Amino acid sequence: NQVTSQLIFRPLIAMNKLDIIKIAQQIGTEEFAIQMPEYCGIVSQRPSTAAKLESVLHEESRFNSKILDTMLDKRQVLKINQFSIENNSEIKLESTRFIDQNDIVIDIRDPEKIDIQPLKTEKETNILEIPFYKLGSKFASLDSKKTYLLYCDNGTTSRLLALNLLDKGFTNVKVLSA
Repeated sequence: NQVTSQLIFRPLIAMNKLDIIKIAQQIGTEEFAIQMPEYCGIVSQRPSTAAKLESVLHEESRFNSKILDTMLDKRQVLKINQFSIENNSEIKLESTRFIDQNDIVIDIRDPEKIDIQPLKTEKETNILEIPFYKLGSKFASLDSKKTYLLYCDNGTTSRLLALNLLDKGFTNVKVLSA
């Protein structure tokens, strides 16, 4: 409550997604609410819902606001009705349900989630566990002769990361569909 004096509308605190979609129908934004991706792995399994003020202040003191300022300076403002992952990119992203013998799966989920529900495949598969937030810095060090299949629970984060890697010039990345 001390972060801002502006009202912040956070419907997920008191409603589930279906309730939000019903409201979206009433106000004419249903199409966007239904298609809104839910990002896997971005929130930990045990988020703090009643954090102590001193803990929050301690964590905030560690935050480098110059990074935020830089990102805000570089941001792009897009109208939601003109944006989609597919239309925003000329890059061809491949998705597959099949793992070839030489493919390596990269499980990009949060380590907590991997521990709770490890990825199981039908046949013996080489699986690397690299959290989504570390993949960008580690991908260049991987064997460029191998093909890497990114995996997360619903595919949204893996698609976004794969597009980012393809945009950086890596051609050996695909998305593993569930």
